[in-house]
This record gives sequence, C-alpha cells and structure tokens, in this order.
Amino acid sequence: MSAGFGVRSSRFAEENAPRTQESLYDRFAARYADFRLHVFPDDRAEIGAALDLGGARRLAELGCGPGFYAIAYAATFPHLHVTGIDRAPAQVAIARRRAASRGLTNTRFTVADAQALSGCASGSFDRIIASRLLMIVDDPAAAVTRVRPWLSWAWTEATFLDFMSDANANANSVDFSGNAVPRVPRNTITAGLDVGMRAGAYLTSTYQHVTRVPVTFDNSTWVRGYDLLGAKLGVQRTVARRWTIDAFVGGDNLLGNTVYSFLFVGPNYRGLATPPYGGTGDGYIIPAPYSATVYGNLTLRYIL
Repeated sequence: MSAGFGVRSSRFAEENAPRTQESLYDRFAARYADFRLHVFPDDRAEIGAALDLGGARRLAELGCGPGFYAIAYAATFPHLHVTGIDRAPAQVAIARRRAASRGLTNTRFTVADAQALSGCASGSFDRIIASRLLMIVDDPAAAVTRVRPWLSWAWTEATFLDFMSDANANANSVDFSGNAVPRVPRNTITAGLDVGMRAGAYLTSTYQHVTRVPVTFDNSTWVRGYDLLGAKLGVQRTVARRWTIDAFVGGDNLLGNTVYSFLFVGPNYRGLATPPYGGTGDGYIIPAPYSATVYGNLTLRYIL
C-alpha cells in the first residue's frame, strides 16, 4: 500500500484519543477477542504474502482489536516495526498483553480513531492493514437507505340481517339472522418492515394475525385463528458495468402454524364434515402448508 497513507507514530497521544461511549468491543472485550483469534477465518498467510512483508519496514494495523495480524507479523518478521491502532481501549490492552507474553519488542499498540488520525505524514508506514474495519459504521443513517415499517388493521362486523334456510317459513326453516357471516374474520392485523442498505442488502418481513371465523350459517362450527410470519433477506447490486445480481433467501409460515388456504361454508356441520367425522359432506378446509417453507433465488441480469 502507498506510503502516502502513513501517520507519524509520535503523534499518537492517547490523551487526545476520542472519548466516546463505551462500545461493545470494550464491554465484551474478552469474548470478541476470543472469537477474533479462534473463530474468524485465518487469512494471515495470504495477506502477508500479498503485502510482501519481507521487504517492508513499518506496518500499521488499523482497527487492530486484539492484534490478530500485528502480533503474528511482528513475530514472523523481527525486522518489521508494527503499530496497532484501535479506538477500543479494552482491545488495545488485550493486544499489549499478548505482545508482552510473547516477548515482542517491535510492536506498539495505541488508542486512536482510524477515521481521525492527526499528524499525517508521508513515509510513516509502507504497509497498512484494515481488516473488517468497514463493518463498523458510525453513521447508520448513511448506510441505511430506507426503513419502512407499516401496520394495517381491518375490523369487520359482518352479520346476517334477514337470512333463513329456506323460503317456506315453516317449522323446518332455520333462522340464521343475527349470526356472523362465515369465512369473514372479525380482526385481521398485518404488519411489516422493509429495510434497504446502501450496499444493496435488503430485508422484508411481514406478520399477519387473523382471528377465528365461522364456517357454518348456524355458527356452530368455527375455525381457529392463525399467525403468519414471512421474511426475505437478499442483496441486489451492480457487479460489473452492465451486470446486476439479485440473490435472496426467504421463508413463509416461519412460525409453523396451522393455516387454511380456503374454507367451504354451509348451513351446518353435518352438511360439511366428511363421513368419518359424522357428516355427509366433503370437508370444509383446504389446508395450506403447516410447516415453514424456505425458498431462494439468484438472478443475474445483463443490461444492454
């Protein structure tokens, strides 16, 4: 990397480091350090070869955390003077302890903000590493292009005003007046969230609650309500001058609830239920999948 990005190490006065609210990297310092050192992918060999550290003299690691790269390269290349920079004091303290335990004398770790380094001077470093530094976003508003929560509530009071089983008006006639209209839920609540990122990532999620509904005119039989949760996570971006990619994974009925896709209605239960359940009909429920359904898609487009 160009030496023009160097910073004179003598200017790293920790009393001038930014005083910010304690970050998660400080609060959970040991846990993060353990993950960084033992769980995250180890690409030190590849990065070391790409930087040709054998021919370098001064190396800086921005956002060094527990010194994952800095300590390894300082131990491998004793001629190399390595400076680790991080704005989390707890991470810098861990890096210093790790370097001391290995007896390294060619390392220095300091607390500073890599986005606001003072005393910039050409030639301070001839190699710079900034691994995973861009994962830390100080201004979420600049990274998030849209956040659209929404909510709808449909309340329906549907009842029969004047409805008889037939027009004979005799002892066999059944009056359904005043009963709830079958297949019409009283309450349907739907909520959703739509999030988009400047980098092209997006998330859409929808939740729906439907209350129970009757399936018979006499209101003797009801189908219980249900809750549906669906979500889709993807990324859409231009990967070359004329190529765009849209890749996503999603799921429906993530709560695994019993859901129907259609309901048949009739005067009473006997006329709807199948013979094994004491009726003479063909059933009144067409079920939807009762378990979560997961799907995915990859679309590659070429724009003429």
